[in-house]
Amino acid sequence: MDIEEFAKQVQPRKKRSRLIPFKEQIMALKSQGYTDLQIRDWLALNKVEVSREMVRKFVAKQVSEKQPDSQLPNIPGNKNTGSNTADPIPVIDQTAKPKMTQADKMRMKLEEQKRNAESKQFKHDKTGNT
Repeated sequence: MDIEEFAKQVQPRKKRSRLIPFKEQIMALKSQGYTDLQIRDWLALNKVEVSREMVRKFVAKQVSEKQPDSQLPNIPGNKNTGSNTADPIPVIDQTAKPKMTQADKMRMKLEEQKRNAESKQFKHDKTGNT
């Protein structure tokens, strides 16, 4: 069987979310502050079993489709900047302290503990001076 015969016999499966019929209600609930978990529970009451993650992805996709690329800020590399001139590079505040990650905090604490342990460690000196 070649591809043309197959295409005549079998229609391609259209991928369509089960959430499309509830799009307006989901977006209304989200705009009112309901969580993805609460929306999932509401869908379950309407006999639509989905995961919280599926609700999150659906809402994110709908929001991104609502905002076309033309509304994106002009940033270098954006295909819809509207001009060929480069935008000025934003100035970074050098006086602001960078945020420390949890790993950085732990690393500093370990270094401090090591210094404290070394300072308290008995040092044997054969000359009698300690």
